[in-house]
Amino acid sequence: MLQLTYSGANFEKYDDHQYVKAAKLLEEHPKVQNLGLCNFDTRRMDEIMESGVKIVSNQVQVRGV
Repeated sequence: MLQLTYSGANFEKYDDHQYVKAAKLLEEHPKVQNLGLCNFDTRRMDEIMESGVKIVSNQVQVRGV
């Protein structure tokens, strides 16, 4: 059985740590099996993981120089 579901959220103000709370809420939801990030820098990704949230991937976009 293949199941793909995507939900997106955009956080631009990192001084407000709502993104950590949002990741915790998403991970705790019974329908969420895996949680991945997109374009989070190392510092913010570490903050989320240090809160106990298990992150399975972080997709990053690299722009040409």
